[in-house]
Amino acid sequence: KKEKENQKKKQEAKQTIIMLHTHAQCLVCSPLTYMKHFRFSTQPPPTMRRVVLGLAVMLAAVGYVSATDCSALNLDECMTASDACTYHAESQQCIALSCWDHASASTCTKDSFNLGLNCEWDFANDRCQPTGATSVPCILQFKDCATSQCNLVGGICVEKDVTTICATLDDTQCTGDCALVDGICAPNDGACYRRSTQDACQQDTNCAWDQTFETCWKSGQDLPCDLLESTTSCPAHCQSVPIDSSQGLVQCTSDPSSVPCSAYMTKTDCPAQCTFDSAIALCYSPDYAPSCLLYDTTTCPSATCTVRGMLCVSKDAPTCDSLDATTCPATLSCYQDCSSGALKCNQCDEEACTGAPCDSTPSDCVSLTKVKCESAEDCLWDDLHGLCGNATIASCSDLEQDKCSAHAKCRWMGTFCLECDSETSDCADADDTGMPCGSYNQTACPVSRCQNNIENPDDPDECRDPHCDEMFDDFMCNRFADCGWSGYYEICYNLTESENIPCFVFPNKTSCLATGYCQYEDGMCGDADDLKPCGHHMTLETCPEDRCQWNPFNETCFELSCNVFENDVDCIDAGCTPYNETDGIAVFFRCFNDTGLGCNSYDEKNCPLNRCFMNYGSGQCESPTCADMSTQQSCENIDNCHWSAINETGFCYHDDGRPCAKFLPEACPFERCYVGDKCREFVCEDFVEDACADHGCTWDKVNSDCYDDEGQSCSSYPTYECPSRCIADFALNACRATTCADFQAGDCSMAPTALDCTVVTLAETQYCVQTGHNVSCELFDYNQDMCPSYCEWQEYNAICAWPDTIVACHRLLEQYSCNRRSDCSFDETSASCQVCDTQPCATIAPTTTITTTTTTTTTTTTTTTT
Repeated sequence: KKEKENQKKKQEAKQTIIMLHTHAQCLVCSPLTYMKHFRFSTQPPPTMRRVVLGLAVMLAAVGYVSATDCSALNLDECMTASDACTYHAESQQCIALSCWDHASASTCTKDSFNLGLNCEWDFANDRCQPTGATSVPCILQFKDCATSQCNLVGGICVEKDVTTICATLDDTQCTGDCALVDGICAPNDGACYRRSTQDACQQDTNCAWDQTFETCWKSGQDLPCDLLESTTSCPAHCQSVPIDSSQGLVQCTSDPSSVPCSAYMTKTDCPAQCTFDSAIALCYSPDYAPSCLLYDTTTCPSATCTVRGMLCVSKDAPTCDSLDATTCPATLSCYQDCSSGALKCNQCDEEACTGAPCDSTPSDCVSLTKVKCESAEDCLWDDLHGLCGNATIASCSDLEQDKCSAHAKCRWMGTFCLECDSETSDCADADDTGMPCGSYNQTACPVSRCQNNIENPDDPDECRDPHCDEMFDDFMCNRFADCGWSGYYEICYNLTESENIPCFVFPNKTSCLATGYCQYEDGMCGDADDLKPCGHHMTLETCPEDRCQWNPFNETCFELSCNVFENDVDCIDAGCTPYNETDGIAVFFRCFNDTGLGCNSYDEKNCPLNRCFMNYGSGQCESPTCADMSTQQSCENIDNCHWSAINETGFCYHDDGRPCAKFLPEACPFERCYVGDKCREFVCEDFVEDACADHGCTWDKVNSDCYDDEGQSCSSYPTYECPSRCIADFALNACRATTCADFQAGDCSMAPTALDCTVVTLAETQYCVQTGHNVSCELFDYNQDMCPSYCEWQEYNAICAWPDTIVACHRLLEQYSCNRRSDCSFDETSASCQVCDTQPCATIAPTTTITTTTTTTTTTTTTTTT
């Protein structure tokens, strides 16, 4: 287990190096922008998380003076003012870029920052530094802070002129030049970008919250385009550059040509001026070759790199035997060898570095290379910064078991190192009364001879005898009769259970296969599969990983199911069915075992989502209905299901193509049928203006109606279906042909040409009439003075009528005038005179004596008519 933990840490360190080199160009950005840009396929390892917060922050420039005074800039200004500056998150200050910030040899020696830096690559420590540098910047002196040149402020080593770092202050100390922002003490410099929530942003009147991109920036200023990386959209003032078309991701920029090659994430998006290397899945500039450490031994490019042992290293790197034995870096596949009595630097063989580092106890840890540091009793190597620090001032949590046990203020707690509870000068087991381990609780457990089961607080055996494989030296191992120590493999194992020596300790293929119970794959020795059911394997090492899975919580080995696979390749290789689904924002992946049975035959893990529906409410895998489907892909996988994007989220509905009338209203397929009290086919009257013409109908702008004009004569249409080329005359309750009189004088020119309309003036008033015709008499009803001479004024009806014509019923406003006509009837409800439905009318009013008076300027005549 110890060895596996070490291997895991080494793998994390390697992954860190790969990530840093892969994103060398991205490190030019600020840490905050870098964290937004950085994409992990899985949760980044702890080392990488510290890198993003620590090493990605830039160092003080050595041997270079920026034209911009970076130290005078706040966060907002630092991120936009100059490419020569970057923001250091730990010390919360803007500093100048320097040689120390380059992450690969090619960017280092060619100065990819274009700042005129004179840099050289230090192969021994795998880092870039100013040419001829003899000291390390304060910000990199993470353990042994040289206080003669630097200040140690709140555990952070900074330049001598820095005395306060706001982030190290508590709430009560956060005053003056510091202020609380989002609950964190930060410089009180007016920067908006660090206000990461809307509430915090609105607390400063000089800042404004961008709701779309959830970012705080200066009021009245556009959000800088380059801050928006790996997003799905850009502000209107920015240009979008696709960097991962498969995920819909773009880079926002004001200048597309400034987007670095390393920003592009796929081969498809990698532009022509860049090079894409499929072996390491990296788009890079041809001017800056990727670090050789990114490649494995099978993909190592021969043009610039060479294979040494298990590593791909630069051809420019010095050979191991040319290096001083005290500078013998593992990153060059070198190791210290003192087996012959003389200290030498040798190259690793094709399997691994087998030589043990020689002992050394220097007084100055910070000057040591990694190999010497790891062998030094009082030193501790920090993978985060690539430097050696003094273990005596390191926090206990940083120490491995051997150095933890030797530390005066630390004690080993089973799987990790903690500071002692006691303030005494040592960590003796003050509560050890010599009783059996099981008689102690976790707090009083004497860890010098017992195992504190603190990693599993639910375990009833809070303090217990240690297992053989939990002891890492012969002294502890031999204290227990059931355990045996292998000096050759340096491992403690159980004798009474006839336990084999774990396969992972064997360093090469020969010794691995010689055991008879191990197998060698992918450069590692592991347990051979005994083909027993997974549940028969009681340890992680014996659990066959190709067909079983280890559960670390209950320490059981169980059958590998399809749902544990996280990508198409592994899923298909295992004989399972992959399923990818997207809601337009994110992609969801499931792997399941589809055997073709009915949906209700599957459990939740294996419910085949490509044809079944998982009802999480009931916990049942069910045959799906259209309404169960929440995405377009899952909807269209089912026969007769259709996706509608009519609203923001969209939904799935059923339509098998039958006539609309065959559907119930609640199941009516609304995109082709009308939903009302019944489900029916659409008619013209159902459509709004935008859709009217699309369905072969005509829009009436006057009445704002959609209708079906079949080209028949106007009189053949009911009043309420009168097409726009006709007049719906509600007084006549009829649809009639359009006449010139239906147009105002100002609109007369808009009348159809066939009507031959013109404007005439009568008594200083203009009218639209048919050419050669008089103005219609009925326009002057109820106005005797205006009634033209070619018309006849009917005094008893107050109507101006054409001579010798029968007046239409609707013009008779008085009931007595209406009822005396045999073809008219007065409707008291509408108070109007209407044509009788049946002729003659049922009731005709009695004859009435009416007096008509005509007045002129010369005579007055009274006529009585019966």
